[in-house]
Amino acid sequence: MKAVRAYVAGGAVLSVVLAACSGHVKPAPPKTAEAAAKAVVDGLLQNKPVVLWNALPASYQKDINEVVHTAVGKADPALWNAGWELFGKLVTLAKTKKDMVLKTPALADAKAPVKAAELGRNWDAVVGLLDTLAQSDLRNFEKAKTMDMGAFFDKTGAELMSKLQALSQLFPPDKMQDNPWVVLKTFKVAPVKAEGDTATVKVEFGGEPALEEQFVRIEGKWIPMKLAAFWNDAMSRTKKEIAEMPKADPKTNEQLLGVIKAANNALNTMIEAKTQEEFNMGLVQAMAPLGPLLIGRMGEKEQGAPTPAP
Repeated sequence: MKAVRAYVAGGAVLSVVLAACSGHVKPAPPKTAEAAAKAVVDGLLQNKPVVLWNALPASYQKDINEVVHTAVGKADPALWNAGWELFGKLVTLAKTKKDMVLKTPALADAKAPVKAAELGRNWDAVVGLLDTLAQSDLRNFEKAKTMDMGAFFDKTGAELMSKLQALSQLFPPDKMQDNPWVVLKTFKVAPVKAEGDTATVKVEFGGEPALEEQFVRIEGKWIPMKLAAFWNDAMSRTKKEIAEMPKADPKTNEQLLGVIKAANNALNTMIEAKTQEEFNMGLVQAMAPLGPLLIGRMGEKEQGAPTPAP
């Protein structure tokens, strides 16, 4: 509940994380701060995260697109595509071999930290979320590097949010009051004062004491003042950090591609398995390439470690 309240009350965290969940629908900006806050909550209740994008000034949207494009561009194209192909295959495995996965020795063991019954309870809902990502444009490097976040998340963001709402119905009855969609329904906002491009509104959530929050109008959009206060510095730091990211070592990329190729072959065996024994053998095959890689990484760390003083 506190996280939900934070968006409308402060707006900073959710606006950054979910601003990309967007689309190209561009209704006229709300004329008042309270109308802007209400529009966001109403949209979220309809599983339309596009409202968060629409609530942001155009320059903020540009910042988000630039950060995403630059970050993706730092990746190795072949490794990016191979990694997403592997992710997609894992999702296929989870969709088609649920029973065999849950009967693997690691999960069937009575001493396993995660019990198969617990894992299987929300299996289909979680796999559905992962499948939405696996089928998105993120799986293609060229598309991901240039995609418009608004167009991308108008579809994928809404699908994810709808599936998250379905998953939220699994909250225990005594915890349902913490369900974000339940909390959003309790939202109330009222104007306190407004002068020029600044305004104060009173916000209430979940029966907790009302808070007065300040909003500011930037490029015609009313946004929480807390968001405006940190945005430029946060974006500058983020862009600087991405620009300074070193390029991946070609040798490391080659090793990772080899691991991914071997894992893909093993996953094919598991997907095609007719018996639990065949499936378990495929799992062993999938884990085998990780051993040499991990040992190599440990060796690199030891070589780079300072020599102890005599």
